[in-house]
Amino acid sequence: MFPFPFSYERIPANSWAYLSSLLMLALFFKFNRVWALRNLDLLLLILLAPGLLMVFHQSPSQKAAEAKQIVAAIDESSLTDSSSMLRDNLPEIENANAPQHEESIPNSESVDKVP
Repeated sequence: MFPFPFSYERIPANSWAYLSSLLMLALFFKFNRVWALRNLDLLLLILLAPGLLMVFHQSPSQKAAEAKQIVAAIDESSLTDSSSMLRDNLPEIENANAPQHEESIPNSESVDKVP
């Protein structure tokens, strides 16, 4: 048995976006209060539809290419950030790794002899 009726044709995503936008306006838009927050929310939801359709219709190869560009940009920025942090903190790191003199470290014998 088929999951859809025999002569069923799928409705394109663009048509769904247009029809659902009209239905949202017809059901939820308050025409007597045009600048109500409810109406602005509806308009913002409708304005999101073209961007979502563009993402939906993007081919997998385009998605993979954009993902590689984003990862490369993140890696490059993190490398420059870490190298600048390393360069800024280099004197502190060198001082921390320097050998300490025995005189500066108090031992238990010298602490006990204090008058």
